Amino acid sequence: MLASDEVLQKRQVIRNWRVILFKIMFISIFWTCFSCGKKTDPETDVKEVSYFFEKVDSIRIERENTIRILDFNSATQRFLAVDNITQEFLILDEKGQILKSIFNKGEGPNEYNTSLIAASFNQEGEGIFALSSTEFLWFNEDWDIIERRKFASQRVIKVYGGPKTKVPYFRLFEGKIPHFFTSFFSRINHFAGGEEDEIFSEYLIEMYDPKKQSLDWVFRNDPKVIPSYELNDDKRKTYPVQIYSIDTETKFMYLTFERSNEIGVYDLAKDFQPVEKMNFQHKNFPATQKAKNNEVILFSPDLIGLFYFEGLSEAATEIRKAENPDYFPFRDPLLYKFIVLKNGLQQRAEIDFPQTCEPHSEMVIMDDNQILLRDKYTGNDEPTYSTYSVFELKQSFLP
Repeated sequence: MLASDEVLQKRQVIRNWRVILFKIMFISIFWTCFSCGKKTDPETDVKEVSYFFEKVDSIRIERENTIRILDFNSATQRFLAVDNITQEFLILDEKGQILKSIFNKGEGPNEYNTSLIAASFNQEGEGIFALSSTEFLWFNEDWDIIERRKFASQRVIKVYGGPKTKVPYFRLFEGKIPHFFTSFFSRINHFAGGEEDEIFSEYLIEMYDPKKQSLDWVFRNDPKVIPSYELNDDKRKTYPVQIYSIDTETKFMYLTFERSNEIGVYDLAKDFQPVEKMNFQHKNFPATQKAKNNEVILFSPDLIGLFYFEGLSEAATEIRKAENPDYFPFRDPLLYKFIVLKNGLQQRAEIDFPQTCEPHSEMVIMDDNQILLRDKYTGNDEPTYSTYSVFELKQSFLP
């Protein structure tokens, strides 16, 4: 009996170990199958996505004078440009052919005699908007004035060679004249060379309200609401230089400053109510090298680009000037980068600026995540044309 009991006990121990081993094998197989079957979503896993620019088209414009392209109309596939010498407006097709040139400066009923700061297409309707420090103009397709609104801005800005940017406008209701900013333009320092009074300390933006048919100060200068910023060591600048874009469809403004690592999103339809803040970090952004943000690019509501200049030290600049007397850091495409934010989150790698293009020239947003950039001129004689490249922001999934 004792022998039989010992045998039975040994058999029971073996059975117990077999059960334990079976459970271990089952759990191992289960987790292996679970891990193999689990799929990652590259759209939500920011570490798996890589963005890059790919050239998809080119444009050639036959004109001896230097031009600046201001805007693109996706509905008509037309560009709005200005001749920097003659100050003529130009309408171009999608390949750069000049369809119309207009010179409306003068004293006539359909003309203007002020220095225009901005001009752009009326994206929601017909015609062209133009803006100076004293009047807003709306031209129809034949360049006759539909509406002219005069106002007295507290900040007078003058530019030379024609408009330099788009009209910062948005619509909150059906009507002819939209809301527009009168002295708050991206990359233009409207506080340079003067002492701001109390109103400028309390509010950031002077805006025309079409319902009131008058100017009003909006968007409080509240450090808790606006993006954080630094000021360069420049005694003339007591205010930061704003960098922003307006989404006229969502009625959101995306705001940052030249020296900032935040983008604030604000609802224009709700008195600039803050929506969110997006943080980002530059790979190289020293103040001593005069690094600064240049553009906020709205590819789509959930895909945003931040274009910045990383600058160059004085010692490195002098070395390069010794080799090339015509060298200027702000013209060097190697010193410019793009940061991409998807759903408010910064993507892993920065994107280099295309080396064949001019980083200090205009950057025009088009359809389907595309931007238009001016090509470098590589000829030896005076140019008789301008060429541009169209780049599309694309993504690939890393292994």
